[in-house]
Amino acid sequence: MTRRTTPQTTDAPAVAPSPEARRWAQQLASAQRLQAQIEALDQLAQAHRAERHAQQAAERQQLRQAHEQMAQALDQALVAKWLAGPLRRRALLLLGQLADAGCAPAEAVHDRHAEVSLAQRRAERADAWRQRVEAQLAQPLDETGGSAQARLQAAMRRWQTEQDERRAQRRAARERRRTTDQEAAQQLDAQDALRRLFRSLASALHPDREPDPHVRERKTAWMAEANAAYERRDLLALMQVQQRLAEAPAAGVAEAQLAAYAELLKRRVADLERERAARQQALAQEAGLPEGVPANEQTLALAREQELAQLAATLAHWQRAVSQARSPERLQRWLQDSAD
Repeated sequence: MTRRTTPQTTDAPAVAPSPEARRWAQQLASAQRLQAQIEALDQLAQAHRAERHAQQAAERQQLRQAHEQMAQALDQALVAKWLAGPLRRRALLLLGQLADAGCAPAEAVHDRHAEVSLAQRRAERADAWRQRVEAQLAQPLDETGGSAQARLQAAMRRWQTEQDERRAQRRAARERRRTTDQEAAQQLDAQDALRRLFRSLASALHPDREPDPHVRERKTAWMAEANAAYERRDLLALMQVQQRLAEAPAAGVAEAQLAAYAELLKRRVADLERERAARQQALAQEAGLPEGVPANEQTLALAREQELAQLAATLAHWQRAVSQARSPERLQRWLQDSAD
């Protein structure tokens, strides 16, 4: 009897990715992860602002009313001459503080009773700032057009721009000193890789080569994305467009081109890391978090809770002040105590 043997099948061994392919894949994954983290930070910031506004709207409205009531009470006290000497000066100073906090009635009351209006005082401060800035810039400010404060702000922006340009020039000089011939060659290879990828996308997304009108419309939108990404030299965005075409991003790419892709992605990852850090820092500063405390759902919720408690305490302070201002004696005592 002939023994029947069952042929054994063996799967072909998987081809291990090359070092350049692994490096490219790692950089792509890092870039996509960072981009997702930045989008999550933006969503977190929007949610924080919405929740903060919802929690504080009622208290802030009551605080505005208390400020206006206090301004009215001080107006009545000044008209009735309840306040004189230091207490009168204290009342005018308080009206200026309320005006700076956004209470328009307080500014009107102040200007009715003061020898110098708040607008004049602001102009004097702006002039003093202007003189200091002119000393720093070693040149006079533009005196044409706009208020003194607007001219000052324009000069500060110009001064800041000049400082930024000087720093950028120093960084560029350092980078040029560090750049070797090999790095320059890699940069050229990377730019060539970006150009090759864009050309392949342009060929695949050409609208005249797509008979289906619905698919043509979709590809036209993708082509617009690819054009914008190429203008920004954004390899990650180009690869994401390519992924929408259901193609492997690095399929059929030579090792040299993979190295160039990885080099471009490495720079993109560095940019995204800086952007993420800047967004994180800006959100933490906006929420008033202590230095070194990251902005996340827990820390932002705690910051909102603390800010709401502080707002409630401020509101209670001004509500008590309004109640004290209803009689001359109590108002005088309150102004004296607040000055101390």
